[in-house]
Amino acid sequence: MYLAEGDEGPVAVRLGGNPILPDGAPDPGRAFVAAVDCALIPPDAVGLPLPSDGQLLLFAATSAYCGAMSVESDSIVYVPAGTPTTERPFAETWRGAYPQRQLRTLWRDLSWRDDEGDFDEDGEWRDVTGELGGIWSDVTGRPPACEWKLQLGGHPVTRNYPPGEGPGGDWVLLATWQCGDDVKELDGGLVHWTVRRKDLADLRFEETCITVDMDG
Repeated sequence: MYLAEGDEGPVAVRLGGNPILPDGAPDPGRAFVAAVDCALIPPDAVGLPLPSDGQLLLFAATSAYCGAMSVESDSIVYVPAGTPTTERPFAETWRGAYPQRQLRTLWRDLSWRDDEGDFDEDGEWRDVTGELGGIWSDVTGRPPACEWKLQLGGHPVTRNYPPGEGPGGDWVLLATWQCGDDVKELDGGLVHWTVRRKDLADLRFEETCITVDMDG
C-alpha cells in the first residue's frame, strides 16, 4: 500500500512533526517519522498482520552512509486506541522535526519487485517491472506509478541495498519512507523498517531492523 499527499482517500498517516506518545513512555531516542492509523488501513491491503486499530509510530535516525543497517529496540512504538497520550517534542538533533505532512491512501500499480528484468535475445536489457506496470495500467485504465512518501508492506524499493534482516525468524518489510527533500543529504534516500512477522502479530518491537539506502 502506498500513501501520498493530496490524493483521494482518508488521512491514514501523519508524517513528521512531533510524536504523540503514551503518558509516561520514555522520550524517543530517534527522530519521529510517521504515525500510521491502523484503523484506516484495509486488513488485506498490505499482507501483514497489522493491528485493527491504534497507531504504529515509526522512528529513525537518517544517515548519509548508504547501506547503514542496525537492529533497534525503540524504532517502532504501538499506541493502542484510547491510550492517554501527550505530544512529545524531540529537539535533540541538528535537523529538528521532519516537515509535517498528511498522507492519504494512494491508488498505484501493483508492488512489483523493482529489480525484475532480463536480457532479450538481442542482448538488450528488458525492464520487466516497467512492462508489468504498463500492462496493469492498460488493463485497469488507471494511471501508472504516482509519487508516494510511505509504502506499507509490498516488495521493497531499493537503490543499492535491500532492506536488512536481523538474526533468526521470518523478517518482513513493514514500511519504507521515500525521504525526498525532507532529508536533502540523502540523494534518493530510502529508509526501511523490517520486523519478524510473529513479532508484528504479537506487537513486540524489541528488535526492528532499520536500513538506510540512497542513489549512487
